Amino acid sequence: FDVTGYFAASSGPNPTPTPTPTPTSGVCTPGTTQPTYTFPVTKILTDTFEASTFASGWIVTTGGDGTATISTAQHHTGTCAGLFTVSVSNTSIAYISKDLGGAKTNVWASGWFYVAQEGPASNDVPYLRFFDGSTRIADVFRKNGTGDAWLRTPDGSGSWIYTDLHTLIPLVNPTWHQVTLHVAPAGAASTIDVWIDGSLVSPPSTTYNLYTSQLTAVHLGAEHVSQQAVEYFDDVTIGAS
Repeated sequence: FDVTGYFAASSGPNPTPTPTPTPTSGVCTPGTTQPTYTFPVTKILTDTFEASTFASGWIVTTGGDGTATISTAQHHTGTCAGLFTVSVSNTSIAYISKDLGGAKTNVWASGWFYVAQEGPASNDVPYLRFFDGSTRIADVFRKNGTGDAWLRTPDGSGSWIYTDLHTLIPLVNPTWHQVTLHVAPAGAASTIDVWIDGSLVSPPSTTYNLYTSQLTAVHLGAEHVSQQAVEYFDDVTIGAS
């Protein structure tokens, strides 16, 4: 595929944050043990989504027919998980974001993901995305059609560099997969590590030019429209320093 533009973000209207959903009593399990926090930086959050809401300081953004909800249809632990539904409509969008509380130079995030439905082969299903302000700096996604996992980083000219993580995540008998992303932004000497299901899948001893020395937010879901998918997520941990 053409890495210069094949995965370019779709254009569309600016979405507006939605209110935190009203809790649904009696379906989630608030006493579910939080995921173990093991990152060597200050904890920002752990979330099992068993509170029936995005109550851990997430900012929820949806538009068109896109939804970000809490569901009992699938779960990694407990009885609930987060759920994104997005269509091919040019107004459909859904994502959640967590502010890191200022500029950070060492950011870790992990979550469990279940892709129940993908969209067109020309698109992808996002896992974790790291931002500096409104600029996406690094993200890991599952390519529709092939099921391959990829790392995406900026090329400095408004396009992207794609790194094949050589990991297949098929939709046949889909199951939960853990994705962990670590980014230490330092301009041309930035480092990135990616683990999938506990295995390091990013190229070893590689430095990246991320064109920034700070990160300010972590996103789940796509911040642009028409990224069709049905995707569950659970047991998220984020840390930074």
